[in-house]
Amino acid sequence: MPLPEINDIVQVNPQHPMFGGCLFVVTEVMERKILAYTQGFNQGGQAYLLIKHGDYEPTGGKAPWVVRNDDEGDDVPTTNTEVRK
Repeated sequence: MPLPEINDIVQVNPQHPMFGGCLFVVTEVMERKILAYTQGFNQGGQAYLLIKHGDYEPTGGKAPWVVRNDDEGDDVPTTNTEVRK
């Protein structure tokens, strides 16, 4: 399986204890895992997760906007060329 790219949408293995079946947006690709987020519902912010390769499946989708928190904690949509650093 080819590695995902930044802004790719992946789905977490359904057997994951907390995030099984959830969709995540990739923000960083590492040798053995990815860092990705899912948007919080009705509470603002994002939940970030380190996901080992093999514990997710690419969906084929790309996020047109990447949402991040600004310095004051507010969610700020950005274009898909800007990612969390």
